[in-house]
Amino acid sequence: MDKTFSGKYILSFSIVAVVLVVGGIFLLRQTSEPQPAPISIELVKNMEYYDAECDTRVKLQNGISEQVNYPCKGETLPGFLIRIYNEKIAFGDLTHDGEEEAAVILSANYGGSGDFRRLVIIGSQSGNTTEIVSKDLGDRTIINTISIQDSRIVLDILTHASQDPACCPTKEEVVEYELINGNELRRI
Repeated sequence: MDKTFSGKYILSFSIVAVVLVVGGIFLLRQTSEPQPAPISIELVKNMEYYDAECDTRVKLQNGISEQVNYPCKGETLPGFLIRIYNEKIAFGDLTHDGEEEAAVILSANYGGSGDFRRLVIIGSQSGNTTEIVSKDLGDRTIINTISIQDSRIVLDILTHASQDPACCPTKEEVVEYELINGNELRRI
């Protein structure tokens, strides 16, 4: 057998073997790393959220958590209600990584006449679906629509003009937020 042919054969075989081994290691790493479940309406409606007012985590069931005599920072609230506000949920890529996040509007009532709205961003961190960041939107703010467009959260809302009573906001606004540094909301 020709030594040149034999050397070329061994070199070719070695290159193919290295490619197969490296490719196998790459595939093994890809499939063994934890993959978060895709964010769905069902997941958003049945996950835990952080409530800053009572400094506690609240688990929603089918989009709502309602309790009586609820402990809140050393006090007992007669009623406590957190819910997804009028099914206001939007999905889209906010982090430019090809994965969908969710933008959710929560509404909280602590037993009084107030109904406080909050924008919550849900995403994947360390392989787990979790609340990334939230932003207070005010008492009784009306959210007409929520969407994610070009990696921005767009809200069509009614807020309180200077002469509006607390019950009835009339000031129309379209507000936009972007997620920066992976965990901050900035109004655009």
